[in-house]
Amino acid sequence: MPNDIAEQLRTAIRTCGHSARMLEKHTGVPHPTITRFLAGADMRISRAAKIAEFLGLDLKLRRKPK
Repeated sequence: MPNDIAEQLRTAIRTCGHSARMLEKHTGVPHPTITRFLAGADMRISRAAKIAEFLGLDLKLRRKPK
C-alpha cells in the first residue's frame, strides 16, 4: 500500500475513537493486524478497504502525472 494512503488511514484510525478490538469486531480485520499496521507495518489493501469503509472513507489511488 503506498505510504500516503497508509499514513492517511493510520491517522483516521488513531483519531476515530475506536479501539483496535472494536475495529476488529466491525470489520473482521484481526486486532493484531491493525496493531501492527498502526506501528508501521504494511496491510493488505483488501483489509485496509474494510477499515476505510467502516470509517466512512474511500481508498482511491491517484495516478501521478507523466
